[in-house]
Amino acid sequence: MTLPSLIRLLCRLDSRAPAVEAALVLVVVTIIVVIALVVVLFVMLMLRSKIELIVHPYFDKFDDDQWLYARIIQGTQVSVEYFAAPPGHWSPTKKSRISHHFKTLDLATVFITNGSEELSGIKGALEDLFTAGSAAAVRSHLDREWRSRKASHLNSWQTALYQACATDPWYCGGGFRAFQP
Repeated sequence: MTLPSLIRLLCRLDSRAPAVEAALVLVVVTIIVVIALVVVLFVMLMLRSKIELIVHPYFDKFDDDQWLYARIIQGTQVSVEYFAAPPGHWSPTKKSRISHHFKTLDLATVFITNGSEELSGIKGALEDLFTAGSAAAVRSHLDREWRSRKASHLNSWQTALYQACATDPWYCGGGFRAFQP
């Protein structure tokens, strides 16, 4: 039995059929509107929750392109800053997810700690390279480290750190000396 035929059947049972039919139509329309709103809200929540999902390293594909970068902050003391910069050709949802992942897990802070330890560990080796060669020797060493790490982990904090160091002329030209552990 269809809904319209049910309404007609109910209307026959009551002597005030037009009024009952109008009331039933109003109830049915209200139910349909409520269902439509629930569906719209559900879809919006699904889209929002998809954006707010943390990236899963095994099930999500986020390593096809580089999105994690670092920059060397010049000053009386060297520091490094990490940031997420998803490629322009990614979908808005994918960009939002990686940005949300980076911010929610406070990866910039975690990576700064790791990066500082790494900069401290390589300072002596860079000094030796600079003294024996030049800024070009330092740059060449850092470039090899960057490419080696990039080959195995495109979006690791080490890849971003070595890329930033290798491509910063100030750092390669002796700026690494300003690092204080």
